[in-house]
Amino acid sequence: VIFNKKKAKNTAIDSTIPVTDFQKALDDVLITDDYSQMPLFLSSLKQASSCEVISVSPSEDSNTYTALVSVKYADVASDLVNYLEENTSTTFDEEKLNKDIAELVSNAEQATSECEIYFIKNEDSYSPIFTEEMIDKMYGGIYSAYYNKLDEVASELSGRNRG
Repeated sequence: VIFNKKKAKNTAIDSTIPVTDFQKALDDVLITDDYSQMPLFLSSLKQASSCEVISVSPSEDSNTYTALVSVKYADVASDLVNYLEENTSTTFDEEKLNKDIAELVSNAEQATSECEIYFIKNEDSYSPIFTEEMIDKMYGGIYSAYYNKLDEVASELSGRNRG
């Protein structure tokens, strides 16, 4: 028996619940009109990403669903790491940092990736539960780049302590 993970758009395995209901729940959490309360770099990352629910499968628990989501994002991870490495000796300037990262985002290549997320049914609505992978993609890969850099530093420090 062969199972194809992708389903046609706007369908769900439980055909009584259209994918559009899950998309609306996701949009309600992600889309905001007020970016003024966010740092510039963060609002630029949020505005550069979008998510589309492709398919939804009910879990064994009747209130939990697994969704396959297509995420479009500005792939800034390597550019951001390079920028931070080049500017480690400069005085911290939050405004400059915000502007520079926002510029990196606006010049970044757009990438698309498929990720799984989960939804929990709460009475008549659904609440998305984001995976680390999806959060990383939505924010241009900076989450994983940060942890990869921490691993590098830890390895270097560990090597120095042995020698």
